[in-house]
Amino acid sequence: DKNFGDYGAAFANTLCLLEEREPVGDSDNTAKMFKKLDEDNDNTYDAAMYLRARALDVMVGDWDRHEDQWRWKPEKTEKGKKYLAVPRDRDQVFYSSDGFLQRFAQSSSLLPMMQGYEREIKDIDWYLWEGRAMSSRLLSQYTEEEWDNEVKAFCAKMTDEVFEEALKKIPEPNYTLRHAQFLTRLKERRASLPKLMNDFYHFFNRIVDIQTSDKNERVLITHPAGQHLKVQINKISKEGNIKEEIFSRNFDPKVTKEIRLYTKDGNDSVFIDNKTSNIKLRIIAGSGKKHYDVPNASRTIQLFGRKNGNSDFKGEDENRLRKKMSIDTSNVSFYNKDMYSRSSLNPNVGYNQDDGLLAGLSYEITNP
Repeated sequence: DKNFGDYGAAFANTLCLLEEREPVGDSDNTAKMFKKLDEDNDNTYDAAMYLRARALDVMVGDWDRHEDQWRWKPEKTEKGKKYLAVPRDRDQVFYSSDGFLQRFAQSSSLLPMMQGYEREIKDIDWYLWEGRAMSSRLLSQYTEEEWDNEVKAFCAKMTDEVFEEALKKIPEPNYTLRHAQFLTRLKERRASLPKLMNDFYHFFNRIVDIQTSDKNERVLITHPAGQHLKVQINKISKEGNIKEEIFSRNFDPKVTKEIRLYTKDGNDSVFIDNKTSNIKLRIIAGSGKKHYDVPNASRTIQLFGRKNGNSDFKGEDENRLRKKMSIDTSNVSFYNKDMYSRSSLNPNVGYNQDDGLLAGLSYEITNP
């Protein structure tokens, strides 16, 4: 095909599958989008769109949704960019499996996320494993009620007519062979989706990562009623004035046991007035000037910071900050939470001239 132009030699005499690029026009990959969020708190993303897209993944059986399965389309706002989630590379939709090896892999620690579309999802936590790093950052602002309402609104739009219209796009003979099967499963998924997504919410929100940007922010941590813990983040101008709110959530101790707050490279202030909530709090601080004011703290707070003399402390409960200040950058690096407990038994086989044949077993356990 002459349309290949200079690339003709690369494709000549080969059998290829060409995938249409989506979306058309400018878009960023996930890593670049995260970098833009880090650089400027005027850049945002549509969290509701991303949550609905994850609900759609469960609806159609697409378990393979890691960072490279998404593009992020920026829309210009008055101050920055708002990123819209665009799913791509849908090669696992309606994935079905059978056979002993497949079922063994799914029921073990080898490939527990590969749960086939021929049956209901047995473990939603592992089903959404591939997107754990993205969910950690992009879905941290939802209360349980907000999350459930968003999922229910999504399900309400997934009518039988929507399913029928979508299935008509399947080419023959697959449409005739699979239409009834897929329609039945879609209806079952729609019915079970609110419970599945709520189970995942409880699983993934036991530990919550909150990340600020490299600009200046003020973090206010207080104790509303019911032993909840409220985290509110506002922008701070260069003159030190408090500006608009960019994050706010009441954390329920029945759901969340630990919060990890990453204040990055801006000049940030953290105010903690918590008399009642027992949710564990860790603060991981980047570069820039950091100001901590702790009039009340119900428990010890772990603080990981830079040993650069740019941190100051005050407040009656300032001694509640268990400080670990270091010049080692790994002390304040971001480590994505891992909520998955897993174990594996691995055979070891080797050979060398001195010892001959070696064989053994290793047992590995990973806990959050």
